[in-house]
Amino acid sequence: MIIQLRAPMGGGKTYCMRHVLEAYKMQPVDEGLNGSKKRPEAYRVPGKDPKLAVLGPYVATCGGMDAVNSVQQSIDIINKYAAIYNVVTYEGMMLGHIYGRHGEAMISKYGDDHLFVFLNTPLDVCIERVRKRREARGADGKNFDPKNIKQSYDTVWSSHDRVLCNGGRVLKIGYKDAPKDFLKLVRRYANAR
Repeated sequence: MIIQLRAPMGGGKTYCMRHVLEAYKMQPVDEGLNGSKKRPEAYRVPGKDPKLAVLGPYVATCGGMDAVNSVQQSIDIINKYAAIYNVVTYEGMMLGHIYGRHGEAMISKYGDDHLFVFLNTPLDVCIERVRKRREARGADGKNFDPKNIKQSYDTVWSSHDRVLCNGGRVLKIGYKDAPKDFLKLVRRYANAR
């Protein structure tokens, strides 16, 4: 099973994945992304059980598959870990906004074994989260433009419609309990396989 988490900027994707990483006490796999041991390609549950992998590095404020160089590289990494692990989950802005080649490849190869999970975080909440994140890292408010977040929001929900139109499996999760609910979803699939 492959579970992709989608949401706009400030939607809570990385927060949900960090919750999974902590709950399972996941460790980086040996391979580093693009040859960098400081940026793990994926995380796994300790031990030899190939139960669950979370893809992408989580060493910066925003994590996930955004550290990957291209859509094709992301598809290759997903396929690599899906061949080894029972459940693979991932997120990232680049992949969360598009349907195109990535969405088509996932639906074509995995069908019902690929689940697109959308966080229904309201636009005003996304804007406020991004504003606070910028302030925390010392960015001034002068260059903050909520239009970018609005565009991100619209693009994510457009991709939602395209996934549905092309036969993809979709699930929406409420934003208020998103980390807890996403963890429950991951556990359900990880324990079922």
